[in-house]
Amino acid sequence: MSQSPREEIYKKMAELLKAGNTMLAESCPDCKVPLFKMKDGKIICPSCNRVAIYVKHGEEESVNRYQVIEKLISTVTGKLVEIESAIANEYDEVRLKNKVDLMISLLDAYEKLSKLKGS
Repeated sequence: MSQSPREEIYKKMAELLKAGNTMLAESCPDCKVPLFKMKDGKIICPSCNRVAIYVKHGEEESVNRYQVIEKLISTVTGKLVEIESAIANEYDEVRLKNKVDLMISLLDAYEKLSKLKGS
């Protein structure tokens, strides 16, 4: 018999507790499930499977910057996947060169964004 989504979340929460992680008083702003502090210090939502970020007053700009960089990295990665497929199916030399040039530009952007994320 299959478990309901709610039972699956409860099971995951119990597993997190058994593994030595800590359930916090705060809840996920999206799904309202209690957040957990992992042994490595990350705070996660067991329902959404997302990492939560605590923001202290005055740090909103840093978090917004981080979120923008994350979204840009995701977009560039998606475009790299698209261009890889386009390159694999391209036989015209001029169009192939244009696509390879675009791929190189996207890789440069990815590298720069990754450095920004790390700083």
